[in-house]
Amino acid sequence: MIKEFIRRSFLLPFLGIGIVFGLAGLLVLFLFGEQEKTAEVLVSWILSFILILFGYLVNYWGFSKSNKAFLSVLLGGMIVRMIIFIGVIFWIYQAKYLHMLTFLIILTIYYFLFQTVEIFLIKRQLKLSDKKIR
Repeated sequence: MIKEFIRRSFLLPFLGIGIVFGLAGLLVLFLFGEQEKTAEVLVSWILSFILILFGYLVNYWGFSKSNKAFLSVLLGGMIVRMIIFIGVIFWIYQAKYLHMLTFLIILTIYYFLFQTVEIFLIKRQLKLSDKKIR
């Protein structure tokens, strides 16, 4: 059972790709001499990583449900993630912890990259589960 979960799971590829994305972001900073923006990169990476991980785990739970329930879970998960996403951005803006323009640009890049990986892995999971979404 555990071997099957790991084989079908996205956790290993997601963690691997996530670490590569994080290291690539830090490498770009150091190559361009922008080490003072390390906090923006790390917070953006962590926020994107956690939100996409949460979304996929909720969707993974929904794979075993009916098509209607799965689509409800998918949509509900997206709404919850957007609320959390906007809330954290607003909190960081109010607290002035980070340089906002840099943070938002890096956050957008990381979120897009992680979202692309999540879509690919959900598509793969749907093929493995033979779930037909209509």
